[in-house]
Amino acid sequence: MTDRISRKDLAEEWGVTTQRVDKLVSEGKLIVGDDKLLSRAQADAVRRSLDPSLVEKEVIAKAVGGQTASVQDPSHPLVKARTMDAVFRAKSRELQFQKASGAVVAMAAVKTEAFEIGRALQQPLLAFPARLSAELATLAALPADQVEPAMRKVLQREVKVLISNLIVALDQVQSMKTT
Repeated sequence: MTDRISRKDLAEEWGVTTQRVDKLVSEGKLIVGDDKLLSRAQADAVRRSLDPSLVEKEVIAKAVGGQTASVQDPSHPLVKARTMDAVFRAKSRELQFQKASGAVVAMAAVKTEAFEIGRALQQPLLAFPARLSAELATLAALPADQVEPAMRKVLQREVKVLISNLIVALDQVQSMKTT
């Protein structure tokens, strides 16, 4: 073991960041020599004088940041937790973007819209048979070869009316939502 050590090597040996070693240098607790190295004896004395609980917190903080060799293993729980957190944050940001761009709509809004469309469809469809029954009954008196084309014509006309009424009803629902 040499009597001089670099700031980076000391940080690795202690399990802290080089910023922590640099802070001890700036506080005057460690002195960098002309060779830009630290005295190992002085570093050991400083290490003994530091509060062990603070050193332990720094070691844990560095480990969570993934800067120690023991925590770089992908199967390590801290690495797994950090990866899961990063994936969660990325998916959350993607979902926020999709909501903002209109690609994703809230389920409640879809259910409300479907209910309004169903309500707009319900009345005209329920009234359809009653409205046409008398007219279709009169067509039965036509000659047999004319009944089917006449009924088709009446039904097509009524379907077109239903569709146009539905479009008007949906426009009214949409305009009520925007006001």
